[in-house]
Amino acid sequence: QPDPSIRARGLHMPPEWAPHEATWLTWPHCAETWPGMDLPARVEPAYVAMVTALATGEHVHLTCLSDRHAASAASRPRDGGLPDGAPVTLHA
Repeated sequence: QPDPSIRARGLHMPPEWAPHEATWLTWPHCAETWPGMDLPARVEPAYVAMVTALATGEHVHLTCLSDRHAASAASRPRDGGLPDGAPVTLHA
């Protein structure tokens, strides 16, 4: 029976400051994750700022629940000043 541990498979979890190719985020969608917060008014603008800052130095991948969720997410970073052509990829 193979050892299921990460180390045994030759994998490791690098520290967040280690060089990497991209950052993966999930566009906010679950109000339970953000209790008492208005997602469109408070959480999404914080994500826009984070994506904009990250995209100045690396690729950002945003996972979304559906094509509709991705379309909604796609409009927000542009509203927040993310330049066209910034290295951001949406995944539905």
